Amino acid sequence: MTTIDPGDAALGTISLASILIGLPLNLIMLAYFLTFSGKRTLSYTLYSLICVVDITIITAHFPTTISYLDNRNPVLFESDIFCSIWGLVWNTAMRVSVFIIAVLCVSRMIAIVFPLRKIYRRASMAIISVYALLISLQSSVPFWYGGSYLYDKYGVTCYDQHSDTHGPVYYFFVGFLEFIAPLFAVCPACGISILALYNSRRNQNNFAANPNQRLSRTNNATITMILLTFAYPAVMATLR
Repeated sequence: MTTIDPGDAALGTISLASILIGLPLNLIMLAYFLTFSGKRTLSYTLYSLICVVDITIITAHFPTTISYLDNRNPVLFESDIFCSIWGLVWNTAMRVSVFIIAVLCVSRMIAIVFPLRKIYRRASMAIISVYALLISLQSSVPFWYGGSYLYDKYGVTCYDQHSDTHGPVYYFFVGFLEFIAPLFAVCPACGISILALYNSRRNQNNFAANPNQRLSRTNNATITMILLTFAYPAVMATLR
């Protein structure tokens, strides 16, 4: 009987625990958002999308968990077709999840800074759809050359077999979509939101006798968004 490396056993156990905890919780949250009887705002739609993408990411972690617990042998990744589909889904879902958080961040900033301005849900969904399409196209580049994704035992993942032949334009495109675009959206939005929250809280203290409940709810939602924005990339980086 072959022994499993203690580090791999720990990683596999943590990954399995994350699946067993995260999958049911995300399913419960998704069911809540889908059955919510109140007004379906953009935030509810985005939170539903986050749950769907998280469920996809958690499910995609199952094959890597098996490989960790089997001395990093390919197991499910033995199939090139499965590995290619997994690589396409994984790369797309990981990046889209961060972009949805960026859209949520910007939408909460608009809600607190311009409370009377209407945020069109269709326009926001169109932006996310276009981004997801671009990411899907970028992740499918190996197939354009008749290639596929191959299993990497070191990283316990499937990688683009032509990654060494892509030029600087390709990697600029990848870096822009994955890091620069969300960063330019999240940082200013969070900064403006924090400043607006500070001013709003100060104004509420000055007029404590007549509190604005609607503004308070908006502020609380924005605080939740800011906390989620800072916590989510750390969680995604851990999963990656």
